[in-house]
Amino acid sequence: MINILPKLKSRPTQIMKNVMVTKHQVHNLIILDESGSMESIKDSIIKGFNEIVQTVKGIATQFPEQEHLISLVTFNGLGQKVLHFIEPVEKLSQIDATRYKPDASTPLFDAMGFSFAKLRKVLKNVKDYNVLVTVMTDGEENASREYSGFAIKKLIEELQLNRWTFTYIGADHDVEKFATSISITNTMCYGKTAEGCRIVFGREMESRMRYSQKIRNQESTCDGYYEESKPKRISDKWITKLSKNEIFVFGSNLVGAHGGGAAAIAHKKFGAVWGEGVGLHGQTYAIPTMQGGVETIKPYIDEFLSFAKAHPELKFLVTEIGCGIAGFTVKEIAPLFCAAIDENIENVYLPESFYENNE
Repeated sequence: MINILPKLKSRPTQIMKNVMVTKHQVHNLIILDESGSMESIKDSIIKGFNEIVQTVKGIATQFPEQEHLISLVTFNGLGQKVLHFIEPVEKLSQIDATRYKPDASTPLFDAMGFSFAKLRKVLKNVKDYNVLVTVMTDGEENASREYSGFAIKKLIEELQLNRWTFTYIGADHDVEKFATSISITNTMCYGKTAEGCRIVFGREMESRMRYSQKIRNQESTCDGYYEESKPKRISDKWITKLSKNEIFVFGSNLVGAHGGGAAAIAHKKFGAVWGEGVGLHGQTYAIPTMQGGVETIKPYIDEFLSFAKAHPELKFLVTEIGCGIAGFTVKEIAPLFCAAIDENIENVYLPESFYENNE
């Protein structure tokens, strides 16, 4: 663990005509989940972090008036580990499997509170700085003892008034809902695969470049960190005909009784098979939505997205599944498709309402 520096002041970088020139500090604080459930993507996480370091080095070169420093804190039920603390990016070493070892539970609030307090203490007497906080996890809080959600929310709201920008990257839970509960508006969800990690880290690196540009331009850095840079692929609200390679994606029930709503249209017009409630049949793809809560639908959506990626020759037109007879709202269902947007699955077209609820 690296010792805390007692005080960190803006550092003089050159003297020109007897005038001392200082750089604007940009603190990149990364709080990384190291709980046991991250084991399956450990190698991708290590690679992604090391690529971010290289990106920040490039940003520091492109924006010479900024001094970029990195702090990396990992956490699990065994406590927090400070792998880097306020280190100049040009001197930063890479992490590897000997330093990042997923294990135990997810005390997210404790990790956030610990990290914020640690950095805030050092910045107490510094005036010319920005802080960019990135939290990456694959699950919600489940083991904190020192900090509550309310305490973290209050702390974030206070820090946001002093040039701290917060971003939240999550998987396997309702990312936007959780982030909103602690006053974080910059969110992104990712698929827990090597490809999903590659995409999310790619967007992270692009966003960091925009962040430094905003600092240079003296623009607000609070919101819009993950600006949407990919085109929206929107399915028609009313689908009455299909081209040869198009697939009608609808909400079904497990017994395949396609008696109403979009399911009836799928059966009557596009080849859905009565008695088959899951998967590809004719020019349709059935996703069960009648068997329980939202959590029971997600595995079928994940299976569908994997299927779509494996069949780039097909174009999948998704209806507002689960938002009719099944009784769910768009706000509940849309986040389940966030991987289609974040992983830029080019042959999946979503209802415009799903995009609106993933922004």
